[in-house]
Amino acid sequence: TNNALGSATLYAMDGCGNFQGITFNGVSYTDTGCAGGANNPIAFVDSGSSGLFILDHTTLGINDCTDNGYYCPSSTLTFSNIALTGYGNVGTGNVSVSIANADALFAANPTFAVFGNLGGDSGTSLATDSFDFGLPFFLGHTVFVGIAGATVPNGATAPNGFVAF
Repeated sequence: TNNALGSATLYAMDGCGNFQGITFNGVSYTDTGCAGGANNPIAFVDSGSSGLFILDHTTLGINDCTDNGYYCPSSTLTFSNIALTGYGNVGTGNVSVSIANADALFAANPTFAVFGNLGGDSGTSLATDSFDFGLPFFLGHTVFVGIAGATVPNGATAPNGFVAF
């Protein structure tokens, strides 16, 4: 059926559109929520971001490019089994992302507008890092987005909206 979730995992979002938690490289991060307008997002899906912005380069041990703000690892890196938890524990699952050398991507494909493995810094330290699954995340994934108030499939509870993939 068109637009049916099928086997996609549904993740409820908090009132600001964030996942409740994420575990990456054995470290668990928990969203502090957005009560009172204070939003310190830990992880979110954002089709408006040009890259996969995950952690800072010193935490990951990846070199930044010299002039464009993206990562320039010597070879493509794959981060597997990034564990996500939806708001209210509605939805749990693992995702993987790859980060390639941005300079090489731009040089080889000067007319491309988006790359599936373009990544960069999300913060400046563990205290300010977040996981921004930007537009490249949509390449290779079928992503469903339900806004607040939408009918939630499969009987799940997601009053603030959801993403599913």
